[in-house]
Amino acid sequence: MSSLLLCVDVASHPLCGNECPPLYADLFVPVVSASQYIFFNVRKLFVEFYKDDLRFVVRLLYSWNEPLLLLAKEAHHLPEYSSHLRHEAEHIANQIQQLQELMNNVASQFDPEITSKVDFATWTELPSLLSADKRTRLFVTYNLLRCLKEDFRMIGSYLAWFLCEFSEVDEC
Repeated sequence: MSSLLLCVDVASHPLCGNECPPLYADLFVPVVSASQYIFFNVRKLFVEFYKDDLRFVVRLLYSWNEPLLLLAKEAHHLPEYSSHLRHEAEHIANQIQQLQELMNNVASQFDPEITSKVDFATWTELPSLLSADKRTRLFVTYNLLRCLKEDFRMIGSYLAWFLCEFSEVDEC
């Protein structure tokens, strides 16, 4: 077919004469470049946002070290729960330390300062846990466990959200 077009001298003339439009690909080069620049800036902003959330999760994890160890130590004041409570509090404290190590590894990939300067909340209910009144000790223990449950529900939600954000899967 091309030889037939050459024979009739059709292929020798440009289709648009001297006024050919620019190549369309050339029009998109600056647009794509600007779009990629914006994407990288937004991505950098998201990393800063993630760092704040990671810092919060690490801080929350470290905030439970002292209360759980104190609960394990003072469990003997609650005779009907002492053995089981002490064992479980120590077990959970160990699990939290393992989770802290894992989170330290993750967070240090974003910013090493997240784990080098951990500012954690202090537990103010120690005097109540040491109270001579059994009802006060039970109430403080109940509140401590309730807060622990809620904090770890929140930590789990944050970690699931991080996984979703950084995974290649579109559905989370």
